[in-house]
Order: sequence, then C-alpha cells, then structure tokens
Amino acid sequence: MIDIKDSDYKKSIEGKDVMLLLWADWCEMCLEVIKYLEELEAEFKGRLIFAKVDIEKNPQTCDRFDLIGVPSAYAIKGGKLVDERAGFRPREQYREMVLAICGEGAYNTNT
Repeated sequence: MIDIKDSDYKKSIEGKDVMLLLWADWCEMCLEVIKYLEELEAEFKGRLIFAKVDIEKNPQTCDRFDLIGVPSAYAIKGGKLVDERAGFRPREQYREMVLAICGEGAYNTNT
C-alpha cells in the first residue's frame, strides 16, 4: 500500500484504478481498515493500486474529497470516483469497492 502525499497525488491517481483510504494515525478504526486493505491488496495484486493518505500531513489532498470523517475509502476507476464510504465498514464492503474498480461489481456511489 503506497503512501500518497499532496505533492504526488496527481501523478499517483490520475487516470488509474485506485482503492484510496484517507486516514489518521490516531484513528484505531483506520488501522483496522488498513489491515483489511492490505489483505485485499495481496489478493488483487497487480489489478489496481492500493493507497492511503494521512489527513494530518496532506490537507490539500483531503480538500479534493468531501471528507466527513476517517476512515474514508474511495474507489477510483480510470481516475474517476465510482464509490465512496465514510466510517468503519464491514470488511466485505471494502471488497465490494475493489470489485467495482476491477469491473466485477456494480458501482455504488450512494452508500
């Protein structure tokens, strides 16, 4: 899972398939989500990019999203947002997001 900074957001995300997590190191639920995403990264290796942004260190990147709270996960396909989910969610919901990026699930932008 790569760490994205304000300075490299555009080149890391633009036009790509990415499962992105906005998180903070003080957020225990965020650390759990990172574990889930690392497991999914191993399962879907090479099919998309798994990335995270520390909200405390990268405010410009956070401004690109309507951040409600952390953890917040964003499914990006071809550089376009196809799904987003705020708050701690069951593991299966993160898997559904990854499947949507890979073209194996329905896009869900209203969850």
